[in-house]
Amino acid sequence: MRLRTVPRLLLPGLAALLLLATWACSSAPATSEPETAMEAPAAQGLVLGHSAAENFALPNLDRLARGPFVNRARERERFAHYAGALRIRPDAADVPVGTLSGGNQQKVVLAKWLERESRIVIFDEPTRGIDVAVKLEIYELINRLAAEGKAVVLVSSELPELLGMCDRIVVMHGGEVRGEIGEPAEATQEEILAMAVSGAA
Repeated sequence: MRLRTVPRLLLPGLAALLLLATWACSSAPATSEPETAMEAPAAQGLVLGHSAAENFALPNLDRLARGPFVNRARERERFAHYAGALRIRPDAADVPVGTLSGGNQQKVVLAKWLERESRIVIFDEPTRGIDVAVKLEIYELINRLAAEGKAVVLVSSELPELLGMCDRIVVMHGGEVRGEIGEPAEATQEEILAMAVSGAA
């Protein structure tokens, strides 16, 4: 079950959010504030024919628009902030985002949702289709968000990723919770797979 198949509702807590994921983990207390969801592949969250800066602005128009018009100077200023922090390609602001590498596209998706400053952040397969170096950068970002006190839900089909990143793992199969791992550092991939298929026909 992918998160894009579930309506994006404002849920009262992280426990409810965990039930949406095939595998999910949390690393900070939940809040009732809106959540941000970051999906992969990155192209699903981008308008490929528009620039990275324009894509960055789309979910942030309430912050970047002045009346009916987008404040382009403010748009570029805020995008530049994240371009530096996430090491996005220097000229990305002005080129069609579809011409960027998969790693840079994923960083643009991250940037536009991080600007929302949400208290709950959902990462849906954030490292799919990107190289090892960018994966490490995303792992660092997730750890930093958790350290800042944000609630983080990581949905991933990469079992080593879950075991290495999560404080808690909830395993689901067929829309039902099949098990929970409270100490991922002591768990194995085989244990997760066994939970996932337990009770399956």
